[in-house]
Amino acid sequence: MLIHRLKVSGLLSFGLKGIDLSMRKLNVLIGPNGSGKSNLLEVINLIREAPSPLHSIAGPILEGGVISEWLWKEGAKGDGAPVNAQLSCTLAASKEDEFYQHELSFSNMGSMPSIGYEQIEITKPGQTKPQKVYFMCDFGASLSSGPGKRARKLEANEINPNASILAQVRDPGRYKVLQYLQDSYSKIQMYLDWSFGPHASLRKPGKTDERSDVLGRSGQNLALVAAAMSGKVKKQVLKAMQALYADIRDIHVRPVAGGSLQLYLEEANEVEIPASRLSDGTLRYLSLLIILLDAKPPPLIVIEEPEM
Repeated sequence: MLIHRLKVSGLLSFGLKGIDLSMRKLNVLIGPNGSGKSNLLEVINLIREAPSPLHSIAGPILEGGVISEWLWKEGAKGDGAPVNAQLSCTLAASKEDEFYQHELSFSNMGSMPSIGYEQIEITKPGQTKPQKVYFMCDFGASLSSGPGKRARKLEANEINPNASILAQVRDPGRYKVLQYLQDSYSKIQMYLDWSFGPHASLRKPGKTDERSDVLGRSGQNLALVAAAMSGKVKKQVLKAMQALYADIRDIHVRPVAGGSLQLYLEEANEVEIPASRLSDGTLRYLSLLIILLDAKPPPLIVIEEPEM
């Protein structure tokens, strides 16, 4: 489990009081439309993109419009300026008896998100004084490579305020905590706005040069991931499929024209049905099984509306 606790305020529909969620191995969000379920997923996507060297947190925000649309407006200051967004994560650390605390605050500056405060700490149960790994405010920053090590000082003009420090410092041999967070955040898998219609990516043959270790967000590499399943995982997937569709006998992946791979389900009468002809429900269920029965799952999997 990656995220143990998540605090959010001043962002999207999370107001000044915000939310403080303790998270477990399985977390199910249930609520009416407008209750903030999708907004929480947007927050997790911000975390996921924080280490991206191309856009960091600015990427998801600008994809959805402008920064002002992400900041809480009700209860804003008297001059009309929105409050700062606050985000805090307590994360599983590389050592079992430790946690990493990652906090940041950002606001609107020239239509871009501007980080005014960011901090990464190592905490232990019962510890009164956490060890600071990184601390940044308006006046500059300090970055430590470990306990007892002299902190590196960074001037304000050395830091890009539009990006997390995770997107700016890449030195795995020296800054192991940053490297751990960079790797863990980047491995978060999110499946949002799924499409299972006739022209969905999941139904198309997969190109052989795509990754085969995890199902991509569009699902177009479904055939490659199915082909790479171990015998044990394949048996688990088939058993779960047969619990709902008793006639299914096997899953095959075969080459098709153009050098691509197509997924087929074999029924009891030895008829093979390609992914392009599977029902929406069958294709969705198969995709969920392949995601959830992964022998080496990502540190966090987020699935929007898995029941649809």
